[in-house]
Amino acid sequence: MLLREIISNAIHAVVIRQNKDKETIFTPELNLCIAFNESQCKIELTDNGEGFTENNRECFEKLDKINSEKNSHNFHPLGQGRLAIVYFSDSAQYESVYKDEKGMYHKRTFPYPSTSDGIFNFDKFDNEVSSATNSYTKLTLLINKQNKVNRAKTFFRSYPDINSFKSWFVETFFPFIINNEKLVINISLNGEGVAIGKDYIEAEIKPKSFDVQFSENGSSSFKLWMLKADEQMHGDNPITCFARNLKAELSNGKLKYTIDNRDGYILYLTSEYFDEYVDTKGEKIEISLEDIQKINEQINKKLDEEFKTIIEDNKRETKRNLKNFKKKYPSLETFIKEETIIGDKNIVNEAEIVKSAIDEKSKIEKKFWNQIDKDPKNDESNYSDSEDCQKLLNSSLHIYVKHRERVLKQLHTLIQKFDDEGVDKPELESSVHELFIKRGTSLSDSSNINHLHNLWILDDKFTIFSDTLKSKSTQSGQ
Repeated sequence: MLLREIISNAIHAVVIRQNKDKETIFTPELNLCIAFNESQCKIELTDNGEGFTENNRECFEKLDKINSEKNSHNFHPLGQGRLAIVYFSDSAQYESVYKDEKGMYHKRTFPYPSTSDGIFNFDKFDNEVSSATNSYTKLTLLINKQNKVNRAKTFFRSYPDINSFKSWFVETFFPFIINNEKLVINISLNGEGVAIGKDYIEAEIKPKSFDVQFSENGSSSFKLWMLKADEQMHGDNPITCFARNLKAELSNGKLKYTIDNRDGYILYLTSEYFDEYVDTKGEKIEISLEDIQKINEQINKKLDEEFKTIIEDNKRETKRNLKNFKKKYPSLETFIKEETIIGDKNIVNEAEIVKSAIDEKSKIEKKFWNQIDKDPKNDESNYSDSEDCQKLLNSSLHIYVKHRERVLKQLHTLIQKFDDEGVDKPELESSVHELFIKRGTSLSDSSNINHLHNLWILDDKFTIFSDTLKSKSTQSGQ
């Protein structure tokens, strides 16, 4: 919050000067230098805005004075920057050069806050004529108390190098950067530097404009920005929203776009509609879930059109995975909804199809066992005749057939007199026994129910068809 507030205020300053200073060639510029170690974090932020002119000084001193220049640029100042400095830093100092009404430059340096004569009192600090030829404001912050240093370290742990911090910067201040051709921002993080401007990110951006019709508030315009990224898109891809030129979250839901795409994109969304409904902190956009869904529908239409070829490729890949699934898991095939799986914009892999089928089967099986002992007069007890139950029975049949095949194949191997090389292959009688029932165990006390099942398979194979196969009955002891 500290970085967001002081940087946005600095951007406000240079944009306002840019729009007022039409006679000279002016390049709005920010220089941010951050250096930190285990015991201290130092932040220096310099902008070439107007400095603390009389109007800016009054707006800074008086909490209830509205900065009309900021309002005219739709910046919606809330005065949080000053409070963030007090709360998050341990000491702060402003140095500012500004031009008076006569065109003379003045320099004023003062600590903030100054508690002896009021925290916003400028009068006690020297205001000297300066030989400078340009106006600026430089803010120096020190964070050295342990709890605040730890807070800073926690933040920078997520952005340990200049590239990751650059990504945070672009994500946080994207509208300012993309909407200003001349704005230059120089960043230094522990000695590593980078310059950010519109031309830096514009080459890798695809903007998509669309309108959304809201029932109560009419139609509003939105712009979706697609930023090229190194990472692939997978599953649900979040869409970052901005209000009043700063990153903000939706309070009642999320915007997302679902697709698997080898070409990665970060998705940003801007609109004046968000500006109207952001909270006083500028952090939460308070719109209804219904409005969020309407916006998401239009985003899906735009991006489905953009990624039409990718979606078709993904569906073909899913169909191949589905075909392999059916071959390998015939007992689960009946539990999948094929049209739902193939209609997905993601690539649905074999493992995901298996999990979906198992989840569906478990629901049906649970209901089956819960209904099996109910009163026959109750209609719900007829669940065993339902379509779901038939799926369950068909699945069980597939498993039984496979199990029967395995048992008989194992028995055939055991009772062969010779192995594959023609060598005599005597088998212990106990090996055959173990396939069906352990020695010394009767059918009534067998702990393994599969023994009974396998005996039934044996009886089915060698008794019912004994005349055809000329097999000997087990009653003969052979």
